[in-house]
Amino acid sequence: MSPESQVSWDDPDVTDNLGNDVDVVCVPQSGSVFQNANTETVTCTATDDAGNEASCTFLVSVGMYCYVFKKLRWIIHDLTDL
Repeated sequence: MSPESQVSWDDPDVTDNLGNDVDVVCVPQSGSVFQNANTETVTCTATDDAGNEASCTFLVSVGMYCYVFKKLRWIIHDLTDL
């Protein structure tokens, strides 16, 4: 299993009160590579034409799991404990 995973998401939907365009930049950006068995914070900042800004954050957690079929049931093994 690779020690890294590529993760993608949709940028937040953003509008301003005048209906103007709003630029959104997320760091790290969608499609970035994250370390497995790790949690990282993504910060998205929206800036309107007048220079007003707003930010939001969310967590990306990438797990390493192996699913083993045994005796007609699924057993989940966390590979980070091996």
